[in-house]
Amino acid sequence: RPIRWIAPEILHEGTFSARSDVYAFGMLLFEIWHSSRPWPRIDDYRKIEQKLLDGKKHPDPTKGPEAVQTLVCDGCWVASAQRLTMAEIVTALQSVRVQDEYGNPVEVEEYGNNVEIEE
Repeated sequence: RPIRWIAPEILHEGTFSARSDVYAFGMLLFEIWHSSRPWPRIDDYRKIEQKLLDGKKHPDPTKGPEAVQTLVCDGCWVASAQRLTMAEIVTALQSVRVQDEYGNPVEVEEYGNNVEIEE
């Protein structure tokens, strides 16, 4: 079951939307930076579902660029009405600067400069 990536409003209201996709995208960013699936310490999906129904949030990310951690917490994992749009997420990610383990900037090719995102 995809419960690890599902937005709380889907469980509460059965509503899928572009905003619930943004929540799931935040979970994907968590996976990328943590090399771990969401809710990594919980094996039983029913326990995750109950946490979401009880209004519990996924633990904040602790790895990756600080700007990405903030984006996930304040842009993806907030209440649906306050979530950023995917276009806003793309804009925010384009400004993220990545460093190697020695603190040196890593050149990242610019992808998606001409990509149009439907809202």
